[in-house]
Parts: sequence; C-alpha cells; structure tokens
Amino acid sequence: MTNGCLCCSIKSNAVLALEKLMEKQGKFDYVLIETTGLADPGNIAQTFWLDEGLSKLYLDGIVTVCDGYNFLQTIQEAGGAVTECARQIALADVIMVNKQDLISSSVRDKISEEIAAMNTTCAIHYTTYSRVNLDTILGIQASSSTADPP
Repeated sequence: MTNGCLCCSIKSNAVLALEKLMEKQGKFDYVLIETTGLADPGNIAQTFWLDEGLSKLYLDGIVTVCDGYNFLQTIQEAGGAVTECARQIALADVIMVNKQDLISSSVRDKISEEIAAMNTTCAIHYTTYSRVNLDTILGIQASSSTADPP
C-alpha cells in the first residue's frame, strides 16, 4: 500500500490487494483489518457492503480497542464533541478496553458508563496487553441477520 491511512485509501489500494489475494488464495477463514489510530470504521465497513469485488467477503463485525488508562481524559478533552474516538465507539460491535491492569474498579465503572452512553449494544471486554479469547472478536456475526455467514 502507498502512504496514507486505510480509510482514505480503502477504495483503491486495500480493495485491490484483497481482490488479488482472493484470486490467488480463494476463500479465507478471516480477513482482519486493523486500522490503528483514528480511522473511521464506517468508511471501511461501507466498502465491504458496496464494493462488488469484495462481495464474497463477509463483514463479521467491528472491533475497537480503547486505551483504558487514557480513555476518560480523552473523552473529557473532547468536551462532548463527536470525535473519531466517539465515532469508533459508536460504530463498534465489540470494544476492548485495554490496560485494565492500570485502572481502578471505579475508573472501569466510569469507562463502562461513558461507552454505554455512546453505544448501548456493543460488548465490552477489559483486557491487559490486548489479550482476549478470539471467540469474543471473531465469529460474532454482528453484521448479519442470519445465523450463519455466507
């Protein structure tokens, strides 16, 4: 991929790369796209729904990782503005709040309240070093109304 963030180049470089991989490899069990930082998951998800070349891929769900240690400060500094952080949380099906080892139970409760105010339907998992059972982030079928992905 050339320089630039994934959400800006998803419709070109990433789509072409995935299409080429699908031509060479065939079917994949999973394609996990890690957007790091401030990418808008809505733009990326939209590509999977609208791009005909990716029609054989199934969007299982959107997982967002939050920094539990800095989360409340980040939200407080935003002052209620809709930031990329808030957008990522609002669009997430699963949220991993990392660095749980560095936060107290009262901070954890406040983080859960803030997340619930932005997204009432997501699953929240508190992690250390982002360690999580893969069943909590893969095969969640959050983007499907059917029991089995295509």
